[in-house]
Amino acid sequence: MKQCVMHLDRAKFKRNSCKVVAIICLAIEDSQILLVRLASKARDAGSRLEGHFGKKSLAFKLFLCRSFLMAKMEEGNDILEHFKKIKTLVEQLDTVGDPVSENDLAVTLLVSISESNGFFITELNSRAYSLSWELITSRLLHEDLKRKE
Repeated sequence: MKQCVMHLDRAKFKRNSCKVVAIICLAIEDSQILLVRLASKARDAGSRLEGHFGKKSLAFKLFLCRSFLMAKMEEGNDILEHFKKIKTLVEQLDTVGDPVSENDLAVTLLVSISESNGFFITELNSRAYSLSWELITSRLLHEDLKRKE
C-alpha cells in the first residue's frame, strides 16, 4: 500500500513538473524556446534559463552598478516608468549577489529624478524625514499628479 502511494506521489510530481515546463515555454519568447526545448523537468528548464540569463560575472555586476548609479530620468518621461527601471536594476543587482540598501536606493532615486523635480529635494530637506523608497515614490507620484492637473 505504501509503495502504491509513493508511486502516485511521484506520478503527480512528474505531471506537475511537466505543467511547469509548459508554463515556462508559454511565458518565454519564441527565440528562447531553444534554451528549454530539451528540458524534461522544471528544474532542468530553470537551470538552463538561469545559465543563459543569470550572468554573475564581475563585468555584468559592474554594468548593473553603473546603470543603477547613472540612471537619469529625462524631462517629460513618465515617473512610473522611471520607478520601474530603478526597481528592476535593484532586483537584478540582488540576483547577482550585490544587494542595494534602502538608503542607497532612496538616494539614487532622488539623484536620478529630472531637474523639474528639484523642488522636491528642497521640500524633503525642510522636513525631518528618514529617506525610504515608499516615502519618496509616494511623494513624487503625488507631486506628479498635482502638476498634471
